[in-house]
Amino acid sequence: MATITLSYNPRSAVAMSLLAAIRASQAFMEEPNETTIAAIQELEAGRGTRAKNSQDLFKQILG
Repeated sequence: MATITLSYNPRSAVAMSLLAAIRASQAFMEEPNETTIAAIQELEAGRGTRAKNSQDLFKQILG
C-alpha cells in the first residue's frame, strides 16, 4: 500500500471540501501512528490516569 501525506490549510473551504470528498469515497484509509496505537493499548489494558475534572487533571500534571 502506498502512503500519501496531505498538508492543507484547515481554514480553506476548498481544502476541507476536497478532504471530505476523499474521506467519503472510502478509497483511502486513515491509520493511526505508532504512538496512538500504543496509547490505545495502554488504555485497553486498564493503565492510564483519570481525572474528576480539569482542575484535578492540572493538579496531577503540575503537582
